[in-house]
Amino acid sequence: MRAIDVHEILSLVLDLVGGSDKVASALVCRTWSFVTLDAIWRNLNNLLQLLYIIGDVTNNLETTHVEFSQSLEGTDWSQFDSYAARVIPLDWDSKGLSFSPMVFEQIAAARPGSKPLLPNIITIKW
Repeated sequence: MRAIDVHEILSLVLDLVGGSDKVASALVCRTWSFVTLDAIWRNLNNLLQLLYIIGDVTNNLETTHVEFSQSLEGTDWSQFDSYAARVIPLDWDSKGLSFSPMVFEQIAAARPGSKPLLPNIITIKW
């Protein structure tokens, strides 16, 4: 076994590099992809990154609310679920953005079953 194949070592290396390098690392091989996606999504500071996966998100200039530009009916939740399961803390820095109340209502209506959105979340700072 090569040292770089050890997940813990690769994870430590990825903690030292920036976002674009992490994304490039995810394309190296399947082993790296798994560890790199964990590193990318582990500390989520922008909920919009996840919302873009399930629909087109826009900033309504009249209300200054973030909202979906179309219905979420028929959304494929598999990619969202894969990334959302990797999120442990959510440290939301709104940068002046607020969510339309409809965003969470649309998610609740379109999401199949009663699966949690962020199943491994430990802390939320809003």
